[in-house]
Amino acid sequence: MDFGKNIQNLSHRFKVSEFALARQALHSKLIHKDEYHDFYKSHIHVSHRIPKASGGHFWYTQLNRVGRKFGTAIGRAVLSNRMTYLEAYDLTGLYGKTFQKFINHLDFKI
Repeated sequence: MDFGKNIQNLSHRFKVSEFALARQALHSKLIHKDEYHDFYKSHIHVSHRIPKASGGHFWYTQLNRVGRKFGTAIGRAVLSNRMTYLEAYDLTGLYGKTFQKFINHLDFKI
């Protein structure tokens, strides 16, 4: 078996990392330690070169999570004293200044 050629295909097929496959192959005695160490040394440098994701945009995520209509309804209710801030915090999962900023991002009129 030529492990180097098959590992990428196996990785996609079983939806695991190439490192996990290599480790399992070593544990199952399908490859020798030398072959595992060669694979590890050649791939560890590649994995360090992959840029990390920035993590997304917090306010867009909250808008998707809470929803524009629901967030607007809660914001209007709080600003017209029909709902307390504590109730709004519980419903949105946003607290204090974060809730205020979320309401400001919705940009609605009372």
